[in-house]
Amino acid sequence: MPLSHLDDKDRATLEQVRRDLHGLFADSLRAVALTGESAGPSYRPGRSPLELAVLLDQVTADALRRVRPWIARWERKRVTAPLFFDLRWLADSRDVFPIEFLELRTHHLPLHGDVDPFASLPVRREHLRLEIEKQLRGKVLHLWEAYLETRGSARRLRSLLLAVPQGFVWILHGALHLAANEGDALPSHGEGERVLEEVERRFGVSVPALRRLEAAKRAGERIPTPELEPLFETLLAELRALIQIGDAP
Repeated sequence: MPLSHLDDKDRATLEQVRRDLHGLFADSLRAVALTGESAGPSYRPGRSPLELAVLLDQVTADALRRVRPWIARWERKRVTAPLFFDLRWLADSRDVFPIEFLELRTHHLPLHGDVDPFASLPVRREHLRLEIEKQLRGKVLHLWEAYLETRGSARRLRSLLLAVPQGFVWILHGALHLAANEGDALPSHGEGERVLEEVERRFGVSVPALRRLEAAKRAGERIPTPELEPLFETLLAELRALIQIGDAP
């Protein structure tokens, strides 16, 4: 998707931040890319955060100190603190963060650099499968713990449940790549409802609780109290089934 999908104000903001970064780092600035919601079809003019990935020759304490005074100025224009990488970190981390690399590789728009280094980030299938399983199992552990910490409060349980889709959708978006063939069109990770629909279709699982929570969060709906405990119970069963996606060879 070209930058033409952004409104004029956001395009101007991104160009100014690009110039700011180039002024700070000159030739050691290798690449800048727009990522996240604003880089895809879920972009909301004037509302979506402007998230950036920045590649330097080397990320040092001095480099971070140079950027620090600019953060507040950028945040006033909805530019979040950039995610910095350097060449060595990218080369050494390919087996550790395959989901993150996959998201960045498939969901970014270049703003600066003669070559787009994010377009060729390597992701091995086995590394991806292992991280999907680890992330799903870890999320379930945290969900069990967080449920106990609600102490029977409907308000706390409601907040916990509404936060669940965001944590799982990006993992399941990565899982879709395990079942996809080269050239398959997949929804972006920002399209939660479509991601869940595609997961159901490709893996033969049913996730009504996740879909209910995703729809409620998107609509700003207050889930009725009598629905909370049954939703949690159904959700746990769904997550056990989803773990098998990552557990399969």
